[in-house]
Amino acid sequence: MWQSSWLALDTETTGFSKQARVLEIGLVYFENGEPVQEWSRVLNPPGLDWNDDEVLGALEVNGLSKEYCAGNPTFAEVMVDLLVWLEEKVWVGHNLAFDIRMLKQEFDFAHTAWGFKPLELCTQYLSYKLDTQVGNKLEDVAPRWGVEQPFAHRAVIDAKVSGQILQKMILKGHLPKDHGPMEHMRKEAASAWHRRSKGRR
Repeated sequence: MWQSSWLALDTETTGFSKQARVLEIGLVYFENGEPVQEWSRVLNPPGLDWNDDEVLGALEVNGLSKEYCAGNPTFAEVMVDLLVWLEEKVWVGHNLAFDIRMLKQEFDFAHTAWGFKPLELCTQYLSYKLDTQVGNKLEDVAPRWGVEQPFAHRAVIDAKVSGQILQKMILKGHLPKDHGPMEHMRKEAASAWHRRSKGRR
């Protein structure tokens, strides 16, 4: 059953563009609904223009800085360890599609093929599907499911929070037990979220 274990993940980045880089990765492995192992790395992307407007805007949100990232490894230097974690078959995150896109971009920068096909569970999509309340940022959703978020926008903390939200959803009986229905619900929730997002533009 897919509920027995999953990998919760989050990234902090320099923005949203195709040139944006990952500054921090947080991964938390859940087993039987409990976080049992964590892995996180702050990264120092080579050649990054720290004075770029998009980069500066992102740093204001995540609180990272050139000085904080200095001396840390590049994405390529942590990839061997990262690959082991990404072999998990179920990935969980809040706005997970964005984190996956950013990881794929880093794989492209490193000239490495992306071969992962996990079951992707986005707690942002699922929360909208399950409660439809206004406000679907992680800091909005976490308290609605009784999950504490001590510090927002640090990757390993946000990853753990999203994994804990999923466990709350399971315990309250909102999610199906089988992989097939779960995949269908994920797609249905994503479609509903995107329809609402387009309608609010």
